Amino acid sequence: PRRTLHKHGTKTRLKPTRTLKNLLAAPKDKTPKESRCGAVHHTTCQGQTSRGPWKETYIGETERAPKTRFLEHQRPSSANSEASQHPHTERPGHSISLDKVKILDSDQDFFARGVKEAVYIRAHRPT
Repeated sequence: PRRTLHKHGTKTRLKPTRTLKNLLAAPKDKTPKESRCGAVHHTTCQGQTSRGPWKETYIGETERAPKTRFLEHQRPSSANSEASQHPHTERPGHSISLDKVKILDSDQDFFARGVKEAVYIRAHRPT
């Protein structure tokens, strides 16, 4: 296109898409996924029973940061609160780790986050 325009007397200049400013300037650090609010997460729970080891998966959503929500599950004060109990904590030998929590998606909108959660549940079919 440049040669064609030049033949007709039109001057053109190309603007670089990657500049030093684009490559070097990063005014803010990115927020880690586990600290972002409005996340859809995938959790792996595992434990040991008299029948042997077991492993289950869970997909859920939280309006707050997953790290904060996970720490609430571990607080002694939340042991009596039904709302803060993880669905798989009733099993003896239950073990869950923040390292095993994977953030699948995030959205600030409650409805959109619920739809994303449903899509991931259908796709992954957790136990």
